[in-house]
Amino acid sequence: MDNDRALSDEEFDELDTFLMSESLSEEAMDLSALDGFFAAIALNPEFILPSQWLPWVWDMEAGEESPAFASAAEAELISGLLLRHYNSVQEMIGEGRFAPLMYTLAQEDGSEFYDAEGWCMGFMLGVDLFQDTWLPILEEHSEWLAPIQLLGTEEGWGELEAMHPDLADQRPAIRAAYETIPAMVEAIYCTSCRAGRPLPRNG
Repeated sequence: MDNDRALSDEEFDELDTFLMSESLSEEAMDLSALDGFFAAIALNPEFILPSQWLPWVWDMEAGEESPAFASAAEAELISGLLLRHYNSVQEMIGEGRFAPLMYTLAQEDGSEFYDAEGWCMGFMLGVDLFQDTWLPILEEHSEWLAPIQLLGTEEGWGELEAMHPDLADQRPAIRAAYETIPAMVEAIYCTSCRAGRPLPRNG
C-alpha cells in the first residue's frame, strides 16, 4: 500500500461518509476534527504511535468506542485512508504548505464562512491527550495556541461570546482567529526543527 499518496477528493468523500455513518458512535470525529487532531499529533514533541491516537478518532469523549466495520476489507480500507491522510498532514507541515481542512458555511450574502470549531476541537484534543509533552510550548508560547483555544474549547467560546454577544459581531473575530492557524502551525513546527526533531512518518 502506498502510504505516501495524498487522498483524492473521492477518497476524502469515502472517509467522510464512513466517519458520519452509523458504523460509529456520535462521538466519532468528522473529517475536519480529524485533520486538526492529526496536525496536533504530528506536531507533538514526541512520536505518538497510531495505537495511542486511533481510539480517539472513533470516540472523542473517552477513546473507548470502536467502529462496526462491515468486513475485514473495509477495516483495511479505512485504516489505510487514515494513515495516508496522517502522513499527508505531516508532509504538508514539513514543507510549509499546511492548510487546515474545514467545512464551509454558506452565508445569506452568497459568501462562505469557515466552520473552524471542529478542526480546533480536534487539535486541542490532540494537545490535551499528550499535554505533558506540550507543556514547553504551552508555557513559553501560549499565544501560538490562543486562536485554536478560542475556537476549540468551551472556555474559548465563552470568552468570545462575552466579548461579542451578538453572533454577527463574533464572525470577524472568528475569521481573524482561523486565518492565523497556518502561521501558528508553522511556528510550532519551526520550534521543533530548531530542537532537532523532524516529523516522524508512519507506514
